[in-house]
Amino acid sequence: MMSKIKLRLYDWVATWVPTCEVITERISLAQDGKLFWRDRIMTRLHLAVCTWCTAYHKQVTFVTEATRARAKDDASVE
Repeated sequence: MMSKIKLRLYDWVATWVPTCEVITERISLAQDGKLFWRDRIMTRLHLAVCTWCTAYHKQVTFVTEATRARAKDDASVE
């Protein structure tokens, strides 16, 4: 029973949310805070069902945070 509900939810999300190609671009834009509220919601919906984009999101977030931390450290040394 639960698997049928879950499958229907995945089908609905797949119908209404953007493709992985669009989401990867939005993930990059989100790092700079340049997403509208609707785009953020659709991105989160997509990430709820797509393991590949979720992994990409984690990688981009890690790299962005590491780069910002390094830049901050370099700026404090100078």
